Amino acid sequence: MRDTATAVLVGTLVTVAAAPLLPCAPLLGGGVGGYVAGTDRTSGFQVGLLAGLVAFVLLGALAITLTSVFFPVFTGAVLGLPSFVEGIGLAAVVTAVPFGVFYIVGLSTLGGWVGACVRGRF
Repeated sequence: MRDTATAVLVGTLVTVAAAPLLPCAPLLGGGVGGYVAGTDRTSGFQVGLLAGLVAFVLLGALAITLTSVFFPVFTGAVLGLPSFVEGIGLAAVVTAVPFGVFYIVGLSTLGGWVGACVRGRF
């Protein structure tokens, strides 16, 4: 259990650190986590999935915080704007969440599986 938690933590940290720099950071983070997890492809898959879920929560919290600070239109804090502007913010969030789950968790899971495969080969 401790090794799995360590691999998930490493994969999450790589994903969160590389996200501003690389377009496919979840793939890299999941791959590193899967490589650390070992040669079993199932455990690499699980580590990638868990690392992606944790990274999704962390990056989502960061995105919500930055959006609330820099774009108060999404929070409805700007006075005098019509209510449809708040609806646009809600539509953006409703659209971004499923895409974020697919992108971050999906690529991280794939990376975890590939990382375990690579460790098994070399």
